[in-house]
Amino acid sequence: MLDGDYSKYCTPVEYSCSLTKALMERLISAPASATKRTIRNATQQICQVFESFQENDFFSFSFLDREDRWERVLHDVCIEKVTPAKFWSYSIASPAFLELVSEGNFRDVISKYVQRFKRTILSEVFTRVVHDTDPPASREPFTAEEFRMLAIIHYTDFGQSQMTLAELVQDFERTSLTYLTMREGLSFPGGE
Repeated sequence: MLDGDYSKYCTPVEYSCSLTKALMERLISAPASATKRTIRNATQQICQVFESFQENDFFSFSFLDREDRWERVLHDVCIEKVTPAKFWSYSIASPAFLELVSEGNFRDVISKYVQRFKRTILSEVFTRVVHDTDPPASREPFTAEEFRMLAIIHYTDFGQSQMTLAELVQDFERTSLTYLTMREGLSFPGGE
């Protein structure tokens, strides 16, 4: 029999994968409900998700349209910044996530994921398209790096969130128009 504080005799279970945590945590926290069947069902669901990601070579991001300029840049940024370890640590394994995976809708899986990193991933995509492909003219009063920082701030302030990939691309387009209009106003103060 354990006397005193039970928790000092227990090793807490830690998860590095949000999917495993979401599907197994309630079984660990309430072991009385952890029947062989519920454990098997959770395990099968976890395996199905990982198998689906592997079968579809998710981390190559080949499901993104390389002909579309926004998706092409999103692909490149994802290759650079989205590792399997980071993805599985920060993904939210909600019922909506599981439904997207079961439908094979990896375009919206990545859309939901990158929206959690608006300041680092989405602002980088936005900046590369509106700034790096169309850099400001050298005669403008601000440096290229200042305009690049302005693009990051502009997207972070005005971009929306929780969109499908198609809506995300539309948001990029709308936000780029306001940014380019603002940049043009800054470039030629007083009108030229």
